[in-house]
Formats: sequence, structure tokens, C-alpha cells
Amino acid sequence: MSPLDASTSDSLARTLREASQQLLDWQRAALQEPQPPAADPLAAAAALQAFFHRLGPATATERERAGWSHCIQVLLASSALPPQRPLQAGCLGSCAHDLAALLRPPTLALDEAEELDLAVRYWEQARKAGWLDEDLDADFGEFWRRVDWCALAQHLSLLGAGPHPDEARLAAYIAKTASRYAQLSPLKRLTEQVWPQLFDLSFTLR
Repeated sequence: MSPLDASTSDSLARTLREASQQLLDWQRAALQEPQPPAADPLAAAAALQAFFHRLGPATATERERAGWSHCIQVLLASSALPPQRPLQAGCLGSCAHDLAALLRPPTLALDEAEELDLAVRYWEQARKAGWLDEDLDADFGEFWRRVDWCALAQHLSLLGAGPHPDEARLAAYIAKTASRYAQLSPLKRLTEQVWPQLFDLSFTLR
């Protein structure tokens, strides 16, 4: 990495740490306000289904369609787990939702080490504040999985809405996450069909 690259990376890391702290401060203040309504699960399901309708082959078998439905259900179930927190979208949702949006916007690809560093910092402060349930307080791995799945749901919803200027990066994020979890294997098979180049060992998010 050149000095210029290193300087840019350091500046971005500082900016994201500041943004993460601002998110924590906002969430802390939001908890003192009247709670907004919960996110609409039907709207969330429709946004995820739109991805499979748009990119799934018309010749998909019943088994494949059932697999996609299973992926939707596990993502929705994860987002509905406690603790629910006020989101900047103006509703209640998974405590990992806003952090996922910060770490994996469609216009940016961080190294996973940078993502993990920011997520650990957030998790530690959320633990100190007593915001997390027993499972998340005891296990960063479970918290990280929820961040992973929240980001995945966001990316699926963006691509389901139609062509996106950052489709290549979003698709790469989707392929990477779907490849990590056995529960998401139907999604991994679909991404292999639609974007086979993403499974080339030389491919990078950058």
C-alpha cells in the first residue's frame, strides 16, 4: 500500500469510528424518546422476495423456490430477534441494522478486519450500556452474524428494487455472505448462476 493509500485508509477509519460513535450517541438518546412502531414484516418480506423475482430464473424448480423462501424466512426471523432498537429509518428493528448500513454501504468496501474492528467497538459499548440480550452480550460471533445478515437483507432489497449503479459491489457482498452460512445455501446457488465470476478465486470486493 502506498503512503497515499495508507493516509486515505486511516482517514476513512477515523471517519467511520466517529460515525459509529455518533450512531451510539443517537441510539442512546432515541431510547429516551417514545418508541416508534416496529418495522413492517410484510414490507420487509416483499422487498426480499423482489430480489428473487427479479434475478431468479423463470425455470426455477419448486425446490429452488422453496429454498429461496427459506432464506427469506431466516433473514426475517433474525431481524425480529431482541433487542429491538429505534432505527434511523424511523422504526424499531434489529440492533444490528444501522451498524450494518454503516459498515457495508453500496458505495464502499472495507477490509473485513476494519469491519470487525468497528463492530467490536460498537458491541463493547452496547454491552456496557446494557442494551444487549443475554445471547448477544455473551457472544460477539452471534452479534456479528446478525450484522452480516442485516447487511445482506439490505443489499438484497436494493437489488430487488431494480438495476443499481453499484450492482457489482452489492452482488459481491451477497455472494460473500451467502457462502458463509449453510442456512443461506439456496441463495449461494442462485448467486453462482447469476454471477459466476464472483466465485473466481481472484475476485475481490475492491
